[in-house]
Amino acid sequence: MTSTLLLDIAYLDYDVKDAVSSGDHNLYVGQVVADGVVEHPKPYTHLRMNGLSY
Repeated sequence: MTSTLLLDIAYLDYDVKDAVSSGDHNLYVGQVVADGVVEHPKPYTHLRMNGLSY
């Protein structure tokens, strides 16, 4: 199974190699097959319209 993990600034494509059950949780083990950086990521800050200039 191939999946994509998309973050705000980068992404990972990976193949799930194993799933381990531990109590009421599952741990998935994967192998990264591709990665990359988002061209124009969103800024991590949020400026309100408060009249201040940064």
